Amino acid sequence: MEEKNKSVASKITQKRWGCLQVFGLMVIVVIITAGVTILVFKTYFFPSEFKPVTLNPAEEKVLAAKLENLDSIGAGVTSHKKDDANNLSKSDRFDPNTPLDPEQPFQGSTSSNTLEVL
Repeated sequence: MEEKNKSVASKITQKRWGCLQVFGLMVIVVIITAGVTILVFKTYFFPSEFKPVTLNPAEEKVLAAKLENLDSIGAGVTSHKKDDANNLSKSDRFDPNTPLDPEQPFQGSTSSNTLEVL
């Protein structure tokens, strides 16, 4: 009977983790955490510079069709056409010395500026 208890005890002690295994697991967790933190900081806090793109005529047609489709379902999306209200040329739109005009706020179905909580 005592021999049986020793074999059970030896099986239990074989499953314990040693100091090096615990330390190795801690190092792996620290490396993964540092990698995720660096990725979050680079992505959200220090993003790369935004570079505007120009669309070719075929892409403009596809975009116009998609915006028209959104407009037909009432999504409230407006397209920015080349003939702007201010008649700015393409080079003026991206000129840092040109002041920006704020957009009009979205006028939803409610008449007040407060949100309704359901």
